[in-house]
Amino acid sequence: NRGHPEPILLHADGALEVLAPSVPAMPLGMNLGVWPDRSDEWAMPAGATLLAFTDGLSEARDSNGVFYDPEARLRGRIFPGPEELLSALTDDVRLHTGGRTTDDMALIAVGRPAEGQPVRRTTVKIVGRGDDTGR
Repeated sequence: NRGHPEPILLHADGALEVLAPSVPAMPLGMNLGVWPDRSDEWAMPAGATLLAFTDGLSEARDSNGVFYDPEARLRGRIFPGPEELLSALTDDVRLHTGGRTTDDMALIAVGRPAEGQPVRRTTVKIVGRGDDTGR
């Protein structure tokens, strides 16, 4: 995962799976010796959504210094699609932190339609540091 938090695969039934690499790798930009590139593969069943994020999400803290735990906060929840997941997640982390963040946060969610659902494509506006809504 090259220094990033492990992505999460959210299943259509609310189960989730943390996609941990089989072999750890050095963070991006740290050329300390030779580290061969490796990749892992996971099945992405119909109706599942893949969530990748930076440590700005997992290291967001509340007023008591408690880290935001995306795995615990998402387990058992069901989202119609990636857009709804990202919207709920940004609202939830904002609630957790009281609207205060100390790091930038990047989130991306990619969904595979459930059987019989149409393919939805969404274009997302990329926002700068001055607008932390992420939508």
